[in-house]
Amino acid sequence: MAHVQIQEVVGTVRVVDTQSLLTAPMIEQLVAAVLAAMNAERQDEDSRRRDTRIGEPDGTKVDGEPR
Repeated sequence: MAHVQIQEVVGTVRVVDTQSLLTAPMIEQLVAAVLAAMNAERQDEDSRRRDTRIGEPDGTKVDGEPR
């Protein structure tokens, strides 16, 4: 067995608020918020496409041809 002698130890200690750590419920809330934002963005894009489409709401052109 070896003998080890430590003369000096230098380290950094940071105080961490336990609320700042990502727990399983917090990760679930974060994922849900991101998914909701992505869904809202997709719905906005779909709405924008519908609003700027030339033709009938069912996707047919004004002259009756399918899009």
